[in-house]
Amino acid sequence: MQDIKLDDRETARVEFEDLLSDMRNIHRKYYFFHMELKDTHEQVGSIGYTVVDDTPVGTIVNLGYLTYPKFGGN
Repeated sequence: MQDIKLDDRETARVEFEDLLSDMRNIHRKYYFFHMELKDTHEQVGSIGYTVVDDTPVGTIVNLGYLTYPKFGGN
């Protein structure tokens, strides 16, 4: 989900493999979570952040979320 839109299956496969590898790393960079409806647990989107840099004063991240069109505006 790093770029949301991918150009081809091979790029998607490589990014997915990188993401799975990162999940096993103690210094992981990618964190993604599902957003769901409380009552039905239907997924409505995702939220996550990517670690960009570690500095002496803290970690810098890019934060974002994606809501599926069906749930937009709610």
